[in-house]
Amino acid sequence: MSFVHLHVHTQYSILDGQSSIDNLFNRADELGMPAIAITDHHNLRENTHEKASKIIAG
Repeated sequence: MSFVHLHVHTQYSILDGQSSIDNLFNRADELGMPAIAITDHHNLRENTHEKASKIIAG
């Protein structure tokens, strides 16, 4: 059974997040997570990463 975080903020979430996308995806790969839900506030951008098997934008 896989686990996926459904509420993650990156450094692009104004006043709410500080995690870099690279660090998030590297850690997700280490833990075997098939996806991460990026739920940044006040910002809409394309979040792509060569290590991400699937991104859930929300």
